Amino acid sequence: CAAAMGRGKGGEASAIPFMVPHLLVLVFGLLALICSCVAYSAADGQQAHVFRGFFIALSLLASLYGLSAFIEDFKRTDYAWKRAHMNFLYVDLILLVLILPVAIAGAVRWESGDTDKSQAFNGAVACLWVTWFGLVVVTIQDNVSVQYEESLL
Repeated sequence: CAAAMGRGKGGEASAIPFMVPHLLVLVFGLLALICSCVAYSAADGQQAHVFRGFFIALSLLASLYGLSAFIEDFKRTDYAWKRAHMNFLYVDLILLVLILPVAIAGAVRWESGDTDKSQAFNGAVACLWVTWFGLVVVTIQDNVSVQYEESLL
């Protein structure tokens, strides 16, 4: 069964190189979500709640994307399933643009010492950065796949 994993019947290359980064996006997105929720409950002031709310929303969005992409890639191992790389590329780019400014602002707040004492905010920032770098890898993969599909036409 393990030898057949990733071969699929759709004629596409192995899905495992796509599954691993999507799984990392899912795991670190969930970790960022958990840390963000803890930091939200420990935050003082309306501005801190709003900022941590953005962390929660982006972490949830990245986690849902990682889960849906992982499921989509898992279908390629068993079915004649063709992945819509262009659609995934658009979502990758949108998430990269949304997460980057919030992660930068979070890193600035972390560096300035303007965080709660539980260190949950710092964990959320670190996990969001790992999620962002995972999305960079996924974006590169999807871009290469889109170019490959276009060369076949």
